[in-house]
Amino acid sequence: MKILIKLSFVLALVLVTIQPYTTAQASSMSKFKGESAVAFFVSVDGCIQTNVDLYTAEGMVKEAPGAPIPASSINIYISQYDTCSGTQILFVDAIADQPEPALQIDPKLGEASLNTTLTVTDTLSGYTFDIAIDMTWTGIGPLRRDRYNFHLDGQDCRIHDHTNFVERAITATGSVWSETQNFTPDPSVGGWLISTNSHFLYYSCN
Repeated sequence: MKILIKLSFVLALVLVTIQPYTTAQASSMSKFKGESAVAFFVSVDGCIQTNVDLYTAEGMVKEAPGAPIPASSINIYISQYDTCSGTQILFVDAIADQPEPALQIDPKLGEASLNTTLTVTDTLSGYTFDIAIDMTWTGIGPLRRDRYNFHLDGQDCRIHDHTNFVERAITATGSVWSETQNFTPDPSVGGWLISTNSHFLYYSCN
């Protein structure tokens, strides 16, 4: 179930940042075909625990009746917590579309790489800064095929989400650098490479 939740998040991320839903429309049909990479990191330095979650997706989005267009999107979550004082000292949750494809991924999900720079904001302090992401994913498990179906048929809103996907467990290494520190000094604690073919239908969901 966890992989389905994360997969749905990545696909929603792409559709929201690349093709936002227009409330004036009574219905919207979207298709996404492409690849995604997900990695989770945890490190501890004295009292400071750092968690980083990285999601990125590349592919083609088709909004009916338009033609398919390229889609490239990244979401990064960074949390730093002082376990000695019980204080949250940094919190970043940033979503950004990319004008050019940033994720390089093997179609067989053997490996992937991401090299880009994002501007993010610490929601605690309001401080805005750049982070440089240089990450490599390596497949370590067998390919697994599955499907995900979600249906919501309400009086005022209908959502149908049908996704076929192939995923492979990974290990990821690399850096997420700010001006002063690397937030991912240790290898990942989990993640996946994912290939998806998805169909979304929204009706009267204003």
